[in-house]
Amino acid sequence: MKLSQLPLLVAFAALFCACGPRDGDPTAPALDSDASTIPVPIGDGGLTDDSCLSACPPEVGCGEIDDGCGGTITCGACGDGLGCDDGVCVPCEPSASCESMGLSCGEIDDGCGHRLDCGACGQDEVCRDGVCEHCVALTCDDVSLCGEIDDGCEGVIECGCPVGELCEEGECVTCAPLTCEDQGATCGEVDDGCGGTITCGTCEGEGERCVAGRCQACVPFTTLHCAALGIACGEMSDGCGGTIECGFCEAPNTCAHSVCACEPLTCADQGATCGEVYDGCGAFISCGPACPDGESETIRLLAGNLTTGNRSTYDLGHGIRIFQGLRPHVALIQEFKYGDNSERARRAMVEEAFGSRFFHRVEGIANGTTIPNGVVSYFPIKAWGTLQDQYVGDTRDHVWARLDIPGDRDLWVVSVHLSTTAYKRANSAEDLVSQIASLAIPPNDLLVIGGDFNTKKRTDNALTALADVVEIDSDSTCPVDQQNNGGTNINREHPYDALYGNAALNALQTVVAIEGATGLTSRGLVFDSRKFTPLSAVAPVLQGDSGGENMQHMAVIKDYALPR
Repeated sequence: MKLSQLPLLVAFAALFCACGPRDGDPTAPALDSDASTIPVPIGDGGLTDDSCLSACPPEVGCGEIDDGCGGTITCGACGDGLGCDDGVCVPCEPSASCESMGLSCGEIDDGCGHRLDCGACGQDEVCRDGVCEHCVALTCDDVSLCGEIDDGCEGVIECGCPVGELCEEGECVTCAPLTCEDQGATCGEVDDGCGGTITCGTCEGEGERCVAGRCQACVPFTTLHCAALGIACGEMSDGCGGTIECGFCEAPNTCAHSVCACEPLTCADQGATCGEVYDGCGAFISCGPACPDGESETIRLLAGNLTTGNRSTYDLGHGIRIFQGLRPHVALIQEFKYGDNSERARRAMVEEAFGSRFFHRVEGIANGTTIPNGVVSYFPIKAWGTLQDQYVGDTRDHVWARLDIPGDRDLWVVSVHLSTTAYKRANSAEDLVSQIASLAIPPNDLLVIGGDFNTKKRTDNALTALADVVEIDSDSTCPVDQQNNGGTNINREHPYDALYGNAALNALQTVVAIEGATGLTSRGLVFDSRKFTPLSAVAPVLQGDSGGENMQHMAVIKDYALPR
């Protein structure tokens, strides 16, 4: 069947249907119920309920056909080298080209139903009859009309009116601005009807917000909206002028674009060409063959009870700046209190003082635990827990952690804060030795006990007890400041604070390395910002930080060279 036959067939069907009975005409003859007497177009397309073609018949493969109801149906296009003839794709030799027609721009039909692109014109040119001609477009300064105007180069320009005038039928006319009262607006900025805006006040009611110039009660978003909007961390607007917290990231991740993620450090980032290094995201990566004997990676341990203020917290920032300046890999922290002491607040403190890649573990503040111990580590924490100190009441317990450090040995750390009473310290130390034994630390692993021991001398009975598991520094081997003073209390008279390692760890101890500072040794460093020079080497520490309000202790650091 040819395409030219289809309109006749559809028209015939429509005429036939028009001769049937009409609603409300009792004299009209009944329509024969035998459906076989009704003509139906050939093909699967058939007729719709409205007697219109709904699809192309199978024998029609290209072009357009009339649907019998004033519309058309597209039946596809032919490929290269083919043209559409009565709905069938047949070989076709193009009869026109851009070159044969002398055209340098625009589009033409190639004679086989395909469009040819003859190119585009350059800047300040327009395509007319297939030839690029120079054309300078009009600007609003060239016309006296307003609104959308033909620029003379097949484009349009939008020309406005001066403030106080309105565009009507292409001409600017004087406009009388609407007032807030005219529009019933009581707040915010609204359109004045003349191209400007007017301010209509603010909402005074609690929890109200301005919507379309009117004050309405505002229902703030909740944390449920965070997940719905794909926000995993950080803050977002609550829609009512406030903010809501959408969560925080666990180490070693950081919050970037509302998503928690960690960017691994490469071997090149760390200047490593052999052995394994930590990638800063919880994994160790190989940087080549095993390193030669003697090549090492230095890590720094710190003991710090560096709270200030009347509430013994890190809120005032003195201790935080000292952590930032000394840059330890592992910190054994006492009186670990910050903000509202929530996990979110502690995480914020760790990220500020150490960085987002650092892990932390702190005993919970509950049942009177008012000055908890904790551990902060750049390296992954494989396990951790608390060891009870029954001689300090409910104020705190010891916190231990097993750290996955570079090399084939783990580092075990215990953060302590012993009693100020001598006999209680000794009893706590004896209990601690027994509890450390219950941890079943592998004999070749490294161990350090650090923190605030409250000892006035290194022959204290508590330290004698701890000598069963770690080596206790003497006055001649202990960490000192640049003036050779080993005291760690505020008046620098007593060795309250220390890091005591086992023999395996102490064998790795090396000179403390702070670029630009002199007088540092392998004994370790007692850090006093009031005496340390140059202070620029430990920025952002301020000179008075170690003497902050109610500061009682100095930080102690030791560096260790781990074989790679």
